Amino acid sequence: MIETAIVMGMPIAELRHGKADDVLRRFTDIVYETAAKVCGTVTVSKKDKKKCDVKRQPAMLSKLKVLKQDARRELRRIKRQGGDVISAHKLFMRAVRAHHDLVKLVSTNKQVKKDVQERRRFLQDPHVYAKLLNPPVSGKPQFSKEVADVYFKDTYRDPNRSFDYVPMADFPRPPLPNHAFDVDFASFEEFSDICRSRSNGSAPIKWNPVLAL
Repeated sequence: MIETAIVMGMPIAELRHGKADDVLRRFTDIVYETAAKVCGTVTVSKKDKKKCDVKRQPAMLSKLKVLKQDARRELRRIKRQGGDVISAHKLFMRAVRAHHDLVKLVSTNKQVKKDVQERRRFLQDPHVYAKLLNPPVSGKPQFSKEVADVYFKDTYRDPNRSFDYVPMADFPRPPLPNHAFDVDFASFEEFSDICRSRSNGSAPIKWNPVLAL
């Protein structure tokens, strides 16, 4: 039945001349859909899924945890009954440091594995991660265009832009320039070369009101 579904669902031209990834994906879908119709599917409950997701700790970590607990009990017993408290405390701290170092190492390995898995997912489908950079915009503005124009015009302006600041009398002044400032505007050719040399990131964006003003 699966062979019949493949023959009926995939043309010979697609098998011979199609891309390997597309053909394999289509082949897998046909096999899965046909097997699901004939054999049925099993729904995994959330409880079973949680049980499967729970991972056991490394055996050495469990042993060090038990060793730390035993060392703590021994230290408390020696404090109650009397004995070499210093040696018991050193043994307890040694067990604590060993357990802490292994926990830190296990956490680091988990993070490294997680990073590797994220990189694999990114390489398989970069477009999924690209959506995170451009989240969908929900909702619409509750104001008109005229209100927005007035708001940005009044917000991003400086009425005292031409104010003449006078330095203090005792404040030292910088030396005068040695060459006169060239006030002539660049020629059309020079201006065109300057514009072409700039990157696309330096171009103003239409929807940014700060750059548009």
